[in-house]
Amino acid sequence: MIVHKKHTKKIIYTIIFYSTVIALLYALYGLNLITVAVIGFLTVRILFLALDVKGCKQVTTHKITVKNDNFHIDDRSFSLQDAYLFFRLKDCGENSAVSLYREEGRNVETIFQDMIFSPSEFEDFLKLTAPYRKIKEFPWKIHTTHDTLFVCKEGFFVDGRAFFYDEVESITWKTTVHYEMTAKRESVLLTIDLKSGEGVIENFWDAKERLYAKLLYVSMRVNGKKIEKITGNKTFAKAFDTILKELQTKECASL
Repeated sequence: MIVHKKHTKKIIYTIIFYSTVIALLYALYGLNLITVAVIGFLTVRILFLALDVKGCKQVTTHKITVKNDNFHIDDRSFSLQDAYLFFRLKDCGENSAVSLYREEGRNVETIFQDMIFSPSEFEDFLKLTAPYRKIKEFPWKIHTTHDTLFVCKEGFFVDGRAFFYDEVESITWKTTVHYEMTAKRESVLLTIDLKSGEGVIENFWDAKERLYAKLLYVSMRVNGKKIEKITGNKTFAKAFDTILKELQTKECASL
């Protein structure tokens, strides 16, 4: 497959459009409560888009093939015997910035970082790499793996990387409560100890009941406990029940 060059003209046009709207609002209505709010929102959007102008541009074309258990990209080759592939994603407007990694035991090697794929190119990439991923399913509704946890029949995903339940020695998490003015939010620090000796740490911000339901499910699977419905907090219990129901017919739960 070919990953073609990418330009950022659409992003630049969007920045120009937002800037024009800001200028018109200011010229017609001046600064009042409503226009300040709208202009502030659009200014923040422009700043984020400005970062994408550079980060979502790709000036070269790349050729990717998989043959005889070897992953080839341009003039480089990576053996896939006794190894797995996993990737992490960042949203780039209509495209995706993809980073690919080779995992063998406790060793993780970067194959490429932030290569820009169009939607059709990414679909081809998923098919090409499927035989060498631990879990073939792609549960993400949006193309960002940051701060994500998905549970599946065979294992689970953390920030794009898949783990089989039986390769995990232990899983623990710690919740920290943060107060910002009158707002309260929780973050969860997840620690995964693998039987290979590797340790993986991931932090989740704005933890909700759905995250705790997934953590409980993964912990029960790792520890070989009987999986059944739970009681207690309604939102938490509903999320856990949703996981059980979806895994009866799907490879991965959608939560």
